Amino acid sequence: MKKISYLILVLGLLLGGNVNSFEPIKEEKINQKIKSNEVELKGFKLGMTEKEFEKNWKSQRKKYHQNISSYLIPHYTTSLAGVSVDKPTIWWTGEKPIKVDTIQFRFFYSVSAVKPIPCSSIDACPHIIQPTSNFIRVVEAIKQKYPGFNCRETDLMNKMGAKWKNRRCVNHLADGVSISTIRYRDNDESGTITILPTSIYKQTQKEDQEEFKKDL
Repeated sequence: MKKISYLILVLGLLLGGNVNSFEPIKEEKINQKIKSNEVELKGFKLGMTEKEFEKNWKSQRKKYHQNISSYLIPHYTTSLAGVSVDKPTIWWTGEKPIKVDTIQFRFFYSVSAVKPIPCSSIDACPHIIQPTSNFIRVVEAIKQKYPGFNCRETDLMNKMGAKWKNRRCVNHLADGVSISTIRYRDNDESGTITILPTSIYKQTQKEDQEEFKKDL
């Protein structure tokens, strides 16, 4: 039951809950030049223990204040390619000792996307709410570090009828580790960069395709 719940969670993580963005699965090449233990962003990588993860986080985090409440509950960020990002979200393995199984960096584009973090306006939270161009900058830096990404674009439309392109990229590295980037999740609220097992990525893609076939 836990495994099924985990797969459902990762499916939402990868697809962003945007049904209209579905595309048939395409064969994607695997980068054989890079090993799984070499795949990292700012020292964060799969297989880390809780202690290793917290040590790495505390060694690079920076405190900032944007209002009175943040003095009582300080907020911390790190950076990727010179762009401030929140503490990465972690999914842990079920076996003990638990280790990092999936890592996700999130980029927020609006005030509503950062809740429950207190932000009164976009200007008041420059270290959290940022333009899409900052996300693109980080993705391009990652592409240079790990060449071999496959990207595709899909159409999006918000409630007001505005249309734009979403861009999703994935790089399947050797030893079963992948990096996935989604420029827009929940239509336009945020973007994500995720390091996860290739098997989970491909399984959720397969399950999604099968679900669409059943709905015909």
